[in-house]
Amino acid sequence: MKFAVAVVQLMNIHDLNNESPETIRTAPVFYPRPDGGFVFAPETVVVSGCMLKSHHHRAMVEVGNEQGIPFCYLCAKGYGIRLAPPEFLNYLRKLGEPVPEEQAEVILGGREHDVLELCAGCDVHGFLRPQPPVLRRDSTIWFSFCVPLWTETDQGPSASAVLTHSRVLPEIAFVEEKAEEAVKEAAKKFYGPIPVGKEALAERVRQVQMVYHRMYASEVGAWTSVLDVDRVGVASTTGVKLPEEERHKRARAAILAYAPLLHGAMGASLARALPTGKALSVVAFVSRSLKVPFVPPHPAVLPNGPGEAADEFAGFVKLYSADGAVVWWSDPRMAWEPPSPPEGVDVLEADSPAGVLKLSLEYLGLSE
Repeated sequence: MKFAVAVVQLMNIHDLNNESPETIRTAPVFYPRPDGGFVFAPETVVVSGCMLKSHHHRAMVEVGNEQGIPFCYLCAKGYGIRLAPPEFLNYLRKLGEPVPEEQAEVILGGREHDVLELCAGCDVHGFLRPQPPVLRRDSTIWFSFCVPLWTETDQGPSASAVLTHSRVLPEIAFVEEKAEEAVKEAAKKFYGPIPVGKEALAERVRQVQMVYHRMYASEVGAWTSVLDVDRVGVASTTGVKLPEEERHKRARAAILAYAPLLHGAMGASLARALPTGKALSVVAFVSRSLKVPFVPPHPAVLPNGPGEAADEFAGFVKLYSADGAVVWWSDPRMAWEPPSPPEGVDVLEADSPAGVLKLSLEYLGLSE
């Protein structure tokens, strides 16, 4: 059982993957020309697969908690580390966040199927325990970089600019008559003599204004992801399987966790720079009997849209004598032709981006 998805979304004024306040992540990208050959974009704004994977993991924990799916202490708390080393567990203990002893034993020395029983996050997203006894589990879910579709602009397929922000330190509290003497003294050490009077206070506020810069980007971004449903809940080292019902619950949660990403919740700075945009195209490729993962062609290098991708998928499942379905939704502004049903593959049209996930779950038999 396999699931894959290709997504296109409009993303304006975002800093989903800043490397520093004034530098957003870029990478070199080759784009195919419709008339043949390639065009090279040396500095294209991208969002890393690590960032997308991290936010999928967070969403899966939220979905799984509502379904009673187990997560270890580290995944439940949102720490970006699975099977943490002893030093990190000791650090948490000193902070007053001790990992439950029975979980710590599994994290530090458990077998793979012990870890799978403990945590769905470690199960789906994989882990590495570098200290003895060494244990590794490859992730069952993969993500590409989010790369912009080719668009003719002065800056190439994406545009970016540094914007200036300002923040004023709350010094007013320090000049109130009722302020504690200790607070006043601390303020003097940090800010210097406290001004007296409204005019003097206004001048000081201007002096302590914090000016900082942040780079933002805009593009029509695209990414792909693959979920190897068959491997969920199965220990690769021993072959031990969790109960079928639990495996299905975890696979369902993993697919539902894509929904926030489809609408832009897939990077940093969401609290103050949520992307101004919307989903433009979502195409899922699903199979109940396929034994090897299908990696869909990335929309950034697929100028002909979902129809071409459906043809590639049809050839892939035919090679392995497997079933398959293409589930798709597209905004009319994309002006893409709907995929015609290739031989041996069903084509299902959804009514919304989330509808693609719903129909995919139904086809795979993972609906509630």
